[in-house]
Amino acid sequence: MIRHVWTAICSRCITDTRTGNISLIDAIEQIKLFARPASVGTAEGDDPSPDGPNAASITFEIVTLWSKTAAIDVAEQGYGRLLVKAPSGVEQELVTYDIDLSKTKGLRAIMGAPGFPIVEDGEYLFCVEYRSSGAEEWQRVSEVPLDVVIATEAPGDA
Repeated sequence: MIRHVWTAICSRCITDTRTGNISLIDAIEQIKLFARPASVGTAEGDDPSPDGPNAASITFEIVTLWSKTAAIDVAEQGYGRLLVKAPSGVEQELVTYDIDLSKTKGLRAIMGAPGFPIVEDGEYLFCVEYRSSGAEEWQRVSEVPLDVVIATEAPGDA
């Protein structure tokens, strides 16, 4: 059986070529953006969609570790999926990928989120899901929160 071990959000991930270990640089729990109200997509008549002209954009990486509970010589395969759930409740799929543990005990999925669209402030949830090969249903195995604060004035602009 494939199991989710952990998921983290960071500004970047560095892999040591000698050991294969990773370093997660600048873990991200909260993002604070400074914008004029009309640039956030919340004013009446604004387009609040992720592709709309008023969406802010940030870049970071999401790293997930998968492992298998079976012996190393037992092949395990499945699929992982990352979604984001906005504070409004709208979910958007970001990426689907293969999890192949046929020759290894674990797998690290490092997913970049270049230009991730922020259209409202509040808590965004990065939802990690798993589906075994041959199964139809996705299982949600983790939800990692990211708090987004949108301020209308930068510090010192009062």
